Parts: sequence; structure tokens; C-alpha cells
Amino acid sequence: MACLRAVPVTRLPSLRFLLSYSLAQEQGGSVLSRGVDPSSAFYVLNPHKNLPGTEEQFRGWFESVPGWKGVTGAVPSAEQMQAALCDHDLYIYAGHGAGARLLDGQSISRLSCRAVALLFGCSSAALALRGDLEGSGIVLSYILAGCPLVLGNLWDVTDRDTDRYTRALLGGWLGGRAGAPLLSHVAQARQAPKLKYLIGAAPVAYGLPVCLQ
Repeated sequence: MACLRAVPVTRLPSLRFLLSYSLAQEQGGSVLSRGVDPSSAFYVLNPHKNLPGTEEQFRGWFESVPGWKGVTGAVPSAEQMQAALCDHDLYIYAGHGAGARLLDGQSISRLSCRAVALLFGCSSAALALRGDLEGSGIVLSYILAGCPLVLGNLWDVTDRDTDRYTRALLGGWLGGRAGAPLLSHVAQARQAPKLKYLIGAAPVAYGLPVCLQ
């Protein structure tokens, strides 16, 4: 929506989730209260070896950041995926879909998720509608696991334009000062893709606003 183009926006499935997130924020241990440590990140880059352009753009960058851990051009183990979500402040996925083949939604929902999850794959935040039932999708599994914030795409996207969005978002937010709000950079980065209304409009956030430490 044009009126929300530059406005920080996030979403939650219901009021009950908002209340539970507010309680987590008050407890003090969550990144919702203390902020995201930009040096505590785990990334999964091109795990199925079919996005060479994306790997070329980000491999050198990701591997050079002090403190970052990750996997490039290979499928991480289930243990690595669980550690990525439970032991780090930030989880970055740059591959196809939402990475459900690496760790399925049911397994994710059983975790106590600490990390902010940035899922840059196609339809990573899409909900599937089946008749009159409520929509379902892996993004809801992240929410059930207590993930502070999940970013994903509502529909299929092209890799080159999504890479432009990814670079603008990560470079702008992680390069910001202490207290830099993620959602503001989510909105600003929509201008980076060439197809601003197709690719730039695809990313949406679930959860509560988070900032850098």
C-alpha cells in the first residue's frame, strides 16, 4: 500500500501472540529487550548449489564478518540449524524457499528460538489457504517457537533483484548505529530492487520490532 510504503510495519497472527511477545520482552533475556548483537549471526548461503550469483555476491562478505558462522554451498545439519536459531541473535537464509528442507516447520515449532530470522527465499512468508481453514506456513512455526521477528517474501521473487534487496537491508541495518531499527530498513530497502512493486513489495515481517544493540 502506498500509504505504508515508508512506514515500519510488522504483523502477528492474533492478539494472544502479541501478549506473549510482550511478556518475553519484559523478561529481559530476549533480543526484543536487549537488542540484536550484529556479531552473533549464522548464515546459510546457497545450500543447494543452484544460486551461483547469490553465492558470489555474499560469500566474501559473510565470511569476512568477525563472529559470523555459517554454511555456504552445502546443506547444514539439523543440529547446525537448531543452533543457528537457538544460540545466535541473527539467522540469515539465502536460498530457495524458506529452508524447510533443512529444518521442517514441526521441528522449528518445538524450539525456543532466540534468533531474528531473515528468510530471503521465494514465498518464505506465504501462507497456504485450504478451504475455510486458516492459512498455514513455516513462518507461523517460527512464531510458535518464539522467534522475535521473521522476515520473508509473500510470493516468488527473482534472485538478482532479491540480492539487491538483501544487500541494501543488511548493509543499511547492520552498518547502522546502536539502536538502529530493523523495520525502518526493511521499508527503505524496498527501493533497491529494479522491480519495486514486485520484488520490493514482497518482503514482510512477523513478530515485534527489533533494534541493534
